[in-house]
Amino acid sequence: MRYLIDTNILLFFVLEDDRLSNEVYDLLWDSSNTINVSSRSIEEIVHLLRIGKVKVSRWKETKDIFNHIEELGFSVAPRYYGTCYN
Repeated sequence: MRYLIDTNILLFFVLEDDRLSNEVYDLLWDSSNTINVSSRSIEEIVHLLRIGKVKVSRWKETKDIFNHIEELGFSVAPRYYGTCYN
């Protein structure tokens, strides 16, 4: 199955936040699923890091976010204007 996760889900997953259910964790760790993160979510995370709302020790630069997403087996999806993501 393919999923497009939002900013909160990515952050909760990376920070191992208990606001995600075990079912969601299982879905994200399941290698048979394709997990995409919106490029807009990356922009939001960069903003949150800059203003100090979020702290992820391994994310010192924007490239660190992309590298971590890749390590997790997720992909960054480009922004789509006026279309649905299928």
